[in-house]
Amino acid sequence: MTRVAILAGGKGVRMGPMGRERPKPLTMIGDKPILEHICLGFHRHGFSEIVVAVGARGDEIRACFEDRRLPFAVEFVDTGGETRTAGRLKRLRPHLGEGSFFSSVADGLHDIDLAAMHRFHASHGEIATAAAVHPPSRFGVFDFDGERIIRMREKPVLRDQWVNGGVFVLEQGVFDYIAGDDTQWEDDTLPALARDKHVMAFRHDGFWQCMDTPAEAEMLETMWRNKQASWLPGG
Repeated sequence: MTRVAILAGGKGVRMGPMGRERPKPLTMIGDKPILEHICLGFHRHGFSEIVVAVGARGDEIRACFEDRRLPFAVEFVDTGGETRTAGRLKRLRPHLGEGSFFSSVADGLHDIDLAAMHRFHASHGEIATAAAVHPPSRFGVFDFDGERIIRMREKPVLRDQWVNGGVFVLEQGVFDYIAGDDTQWEDDTLPALARDKHVMAFRHDGFWQCMDTPAEAEMLETMWRNKQASWLPGG
């Protein structure tokens, strides 16, 4: 059974007062914390054994999920208050079985076909598959006719760019690229894997949105409230 590792141990400092009120993975989007939305996305694609790496305020995250009725199995593992992202993943190794597994951040929502991503990973034989997504622009965009502005597009998706979507399928060989607790996934492990040509891209043209700031949390909440939650079935 392919297991899922979710990294939920950070401090969420960019969330400001909202992050001080509750841990970032417990930010409510509609009637559920964002971490539960993420877990349900994996469950819907047939991946229901989930291991969550907690650190800062991990007891609060555990307590929240103890009170919720869930259709998936979730295990919380304390990976330390100061451990960096790849270090957290390495601490989860005894909980992830022997074969390939998913790794995901705990602060992004998407409608990636995770089952198709897993099949793609199995087809190429490399250590890592990364979800490549189109980022939303931080700013509105002008369209011109000469010097005349003819249209303003509010924060469009940048279709000509691909970025790290925070979702990976990984083989056990990834742990050879993680020295210890101080290893950072984005700065150390992923660049080393790419340098050695061990990373393949699963391109996703659909919905993807990170939640790094209160404004992004409010945007996701508005989508849920307006029944435009693209990450949900029928959204």
